[in-house]
Amino acid sequence: MREPRPSTPLRSSASGTFLDSWRPPPTPLQSVDIQSDHLRRSCQDHLMSTLRTVGRLTGWACIAIGGIQLVGGARGEPGMTDDATVDSHVRFMGPVFAGYGVAWLDAVADDEPDLDRMRLLAGLMALGGIGRLATRATLSRPHRFHDLLLAVELAAPVVTEVAGHRERRGR
Repeated sequence: MREPRPSTPLRSSASGTFLDSWRPPPTPLQSVDIQSDHLRRSCQDHLMSTLRTVGRLTGWACIAIGGIQLVGGARGEPGMTDDATVDSHVRFMGPVFAGYGVAWLDAVADDEPDLDRMRLLAGLMALGGIGRLATRATLSRPHRFHDLLLAVELAAPVVTEVAGHRERRGR
């Protein structure tokens, strides 16, 4: 004949039985708090996603441009003169610009993008745009392609700051 098995609780855990950990469902007011907290976190995740997207797009674009400059030299960019000094400078700056892109990717690699680093990098990009404006003021307008580059260089810091401001407000 078999011995009777000792009775076991429905589900055991470190804190006790299933019944010990049971809590009643939230009241309607608590439910609203839970839903608003979920909505707040969802908005924060979206803003972090926006910051991360800005950082990734900028990073990969800079890496691609740096690669084109390294491989193509002065011929890789419209409007460049094809002399050895300009070509040498462009090929040198290509890997530097690619490294700048890696820094953007690194700034957004963690769970929460590093907004301070993103601001620093965006500020450096704006300084590059200011350098382009100095060329316009002292020499002349470069190739039209540089108008697009100038717009991106001046817009990236604004986009980064707006996304960062929204992220801070969402906290």
